[in-house]
Amino acid sequence: MLAEVLKSVAHSERIAILNLICNSKEKRMMVKNIYELLEMEQPIVSRHLGILKRSGVLEREAEGASTFYSLSKNNKMADRIYKCLSNI
Repeated sequence: MLAEVLKSVAHSERIAILNLICNSKEKRMMVKNIYELLEMEQPIVSRHLGILKRSGVLEREAEGASTFYSLSKNNKMADRIYKCLSNI
């Protein structure tokens, strides 16, 4: 499990996504906001979000037509990642 989590985070674009979410006011972000703020293409951001979700680092939440991503609340590794990134 630890190796999969670390492997999922070990990419500069995924670190940027996590940093953005961790430092957002609401601690969650819409996909559109992520790719616009990071100036990345939507399919690339979606692929990275899927990898982070499958590893258990992120949670996905749908509200109407909007999809939000936040750090997993039930993952100790996600909590440690949040603590690290919130200090950057």
